[in-house]
Amino acid sequence: MPSSIAGTECRENRNWSDERNGVWVNRGCGAEFRVGRSGSNNAAAAAVALVGLAAIAAAANNQNKHQQDDVASWAVGSFSGYDDDEGTDVQLRIVPGGESSGRAGRNSFSGRLDGTRLQAGRHSFRISRSGNGFVAVDERDGNHRVTFQRTHETGGY
Repeated sequence: MPSSIAGTECRENRNWSDERNGVWVNRGCGAEFRVGRSGSNNAAAAAVALVGLAAIAAAANNQNKHQQDDVASWAVGSFSGYDDDEGTDVQLRIVPGGESSGRAGRNSFSGRLDGTRLQAGRHSFRISRSGNGFVAVDERDGNHRVTFQRTHETGGY
């Protein structure tokens, strides 16, 4: 088992494994990997190369995780809009981790914002910033658009 340097336990075949051409890591694993026989210069060079590759892969994995978890500040908050296709007012709240919840008329829904993709109930939208809110365009029907404006609610729903 490798010696963890990232604070996350590294478990073989779960978040790391060795393959013919090297070592892969993910899910926060960062560790020192040693290969070959002790005392061999080739083994030492290979170990240094693998440690470097593992550190780079762990850093890339952590960066991707943070990018997925981070939601643009302009997209966080409470918003209201009107859905012409559904013929109803829509209230939407998005929290920093990307979870979302809301109401469309009398129906509650939940979803998730991942980058510019908003899953809201049974709809998937691509969003783009607009003024103090954003425009959501349905991925299946480009004519289905909802323009959301930021609201200044003091409580949740």
